[in-house]
Amino acid sequence: MNSEQMKMMKAQREQASASAPPALKCKICNRLYCEPVSMLCMHTFCMNCVGKLQQTIEFTSVECPLCMQSTDIEPDYLPKNLDIKKKVDDYLAGTASYR
Repeated sequence: MNSEQMKMMKAQREQASASAPPALKCKICNRLYCEPVSMLCMHTFCMNCVGKLQQTIEFTSVECPLCMQSTDIEPDYLPKNLDIKKKVDDYLAGTASYR
């Protein structure tokens, strides 16, 4: 995929995020989940959002912004939330701008 296609996909994803149901949006960036991962407390966020939290606080553990429970796992090793990913993919497949 070239950079122009990537830009187009990103713009379409941003547009779809505006009307997406709250259950499909990350509570940190308020956009559709992108590479959703689950923390130990079972809250789900985008992997990039968790990575940014970790960089911001400069620790190897990450505190959940919703319940404050600490997760001592690197964001790259957090379990992917495949259920949420499938729901987002299904939502995007049904969005007119993605057809």
